[in-house]
Parts: sequence; structure tokens; C-alpha cells
Amino acid sequence: MGISDKTRKILWGRSGNRCADCRRELITRRTPDGDEEAIVGDEAHIAAQSPGGPRYGEGPPSGLHHYDNLILLCRVDHKKIDDQPHHYTVDRLTKLKAEHEAWVNHALNERATFPGGALVETSRRHVPVLSAYRSFRLALDSWEARIDAVIHANVIMPDPTELEQLHAQCTQAWRNSYVACGHLAAATTEKCADAAEQVLDRWKSLADDAVDKLLPSTHPGADPHDDIFDAEDELLKLIGADLGMTSSAVWGSARLTGKLGGTGKRY
Repeated sequence: MGISDKTRKILWGRSGNRCADCRRELITRRTPDGDEEAIVGDEAHIAAQSPGGPRYGEGPPSGLHHYDNLILLCRVDHKKIDDQPHHYTVDRLTKLKAEHEAWVNHALNERATFPGGALVETSRRHVPVLSAYRSFRLALDSWEARIDAVIHANVIMPDPTELEQLHAQCTQAWRNSYVACGHLAAATTEKCADAAEQVLDRWKSLADDAVDKLLPSTHPGADPHDDIFDAEDELLKLIGADLGMTSSAVWGSARLTGKLGGTGKRY
């Protein structure tokens, strides 16, 4: 017996018609030429049905075709998780699914009109914080692009005028990030504000090293700026704790509603 119709409906409904990993829509629109919609999603098994398959033998007691053992994925990510089972463990996929469904639930609730005042107030409180976080992330992404340009210039050694322009652009991007950090600090808690300043300080350290031609580094070992991502993860956790959301839900909300491109480096 395969997956029941009821289980399929629950899986697609709770997943919001989106891949639990990359979050792309899984039903394409009709084309102007009259082609029907295309389904590009799979109801993937977390633990494989067949011996030798990825994560075989690690399925839940409820059964391999039960909702607990299913995750909705696009076909690219379905292939990825099955080809990389050592990384995509049962625990990792179960957590990925739970966080994705929480993100879908939050995204839908934020757009709904609720009869209860408490839920309306919660939604209103989310909006300024998430909006400020989106702006901060956009500013950091722009700054990161300017820093990358400076690091690249350190390799190819352009003429001094061009290098000076790159440094000026990097400085302006820092100013924009500083302003965005202030807006986030004003919208959220003191702990979140301190964490945002830590993120800003670490990006400033990276930018200073780039401008001083200390990057790319010729020294072996760990990147001295790896703590940037630790600081960003801590900020996400604090914002999530303040709003009652997971880190992935905060990050996903920034990608969904804002213009944030998102490189997918962390989530």
C-alpha cells in the first residue's frame, strides 16, 4: 500500500506547495501557449522503502508511507538528499521539514485577518522586526558584494583610480549597513541590538582586512573571519526567540517578503 490521498493532501497543504529545502514553488503556471501546469515536486521518503536505499531501516514505527516519513521536495533537492545520505540524516531531514512547515504557517498567518486581538497584535509586532531585519540583510549583502570586489582587485591589481573607487563604494556600503543596524536595534530587544552590532563589527573587520590587502590570505588554516557566520546565526536565534519563530523561519521570511536574493549560505 502506497501513500494515501489524505496523507498527500496533508503534506502538500502543510508544506505550502513549496520545497522544504530551497522553498521554490512546486506547481508551475500554465504557459501562454496553452501548456498545462507542471508538477515539479516529489513526496520524498525520508527513510527509503527498499534495502540499500538512503537511510533505509531508519523509518518511524508508524510506517514508511506515513506522514512522519515524508517530506515535500523539488526534484533537484530530492536527488541531492538521496545522493548525500551521510549529510542528510533522518534527524536533519525531520528538523528541516518541521522548520519549513513552521515557516509556511507563519507566512500564512502574517497575511491572514484574525478575529482574535492577541493574534493580530502578534502579527503587528512581527512586521517591524522582520522588516528591519530584511533591510539589515540587504545592506549586508550589498556590503559583501563590495568587499568581494575589493578582494578580487587585490589579486588582479587594477589601476589606482579604480581601486580608490572600490574602496569608496565599500565605505558607502558600510555606512548603509550601519544605518540599517540602527533601525533593527530600534525595532527589537537590547540583546538583538547587541548581536546585530557584533555582526556589523565582524563585517567591518573583514572589510578593513580587504582594504589593507590582507585578503585573500596566503596563510594556511581556518579563515579568521569565520566568526561572521557564527555572529549572524546568533542574531537569527535571538530574533527568533523574541518572535517565537525558528531561525529558519526568520531567514525564510526575509527571503519571501523582501527583495533579498539570498545565497543560501546558511539556510
